[in-house]
Amino acid sequence: MLGKAPVGILSTWNRKCAVGRLLTVVAALSASIEVRAWFPVFTQAPAEQQEIAWSYQGEDGPRNWGALSTDFALCQAGQRQSPIDISQAKRMAYDPLSFHYRSAALDLVFDGRVVRGHYAAGSYLLTGGHRYELQAFELHVPSEHRIKGRQADMEMQFQHQDAQGRTLNVAVLIRAGRRHNSILRRIWDHLPEQAGQQIYDRQAGINLVFLLPARRDYFLYSGSLTAPPCTEGVDWVVLKEPLEVDAGYIRRMREIVGQNARPVQATGGRPVLGFLTR
Repeated sequence: MLGKAPVGILSTWNRKCAVGRLLTVVAALSASIEVRAWFPVFTQAPAEQQEIAWSYQGEDGPRNWGALSTDFALCQAGQRQSPIDISQAKRMAYDPLSFHYRSAALDLVFDGRVVRGHYAAGSYLLTGGHRYELQAFELHVPSEHRIKGRQADMEMQFQHQDAQGRTLNVAVLIRAGRRHNSILRRIWDHLPEQAGQQIYDRQAGINLVFLLPARRDYFLYSGSLTAPPCTEGVDWVVLKEPLEVDAGYIRRMREIVGQNARPVQATGGRPVLGFLTR
């Protein structure tokens, strides 16, 4: 679906809607991009693209993704690509994110590039009365997003979709430390280690709400997939506060997948909004 860019997205927030809900922000950002057709948000390409070899290193790495296939053209030519380095943001009145995540059976797969977790229906993110269903999560080492130039040791990305097919991703930055996290430990105890391996365990329940930092200030911007085909039209919520976990978790993930983070992309004048409590 094509759409025209509004006259000053941020200017609309300086009128009486300046403290409006996140849904209004997402709608405004969505209108400012040219293509709004929904595509799966995570790194697994559609079936017809499975034969196209790409990776995070070497000749078929991020620098050359756009040349590997015409289907990947946006990886090079796109103007609203992700991830980004959030160096500055327009501060907004804080609008809380309400996470309603339920426990779900552990369902992990390693495609040779990324460890991805599928999530059973029934969990959602609620903001401004608008519901985004949680569908999946995946892990990147080191982080893909940065804040003021600082790259975290790892990043978890939670994929959501609303009833209209709009997608909203939540990025949780993770730093190495000494804190034990029982949910992450449960995931780590069942990590698939071979490409193509899938692990499903109904007895090993997880709840991703325990992988969210206690303080939930966040940034919002409109971007893209962070892997081929780099489709644009993905709305990103990047939580400002990192989650601290035991360094051993991150070390083991790196041993299994290597480094699987796309370099940061140019913001290109895109608005980045900061919903901060202080």
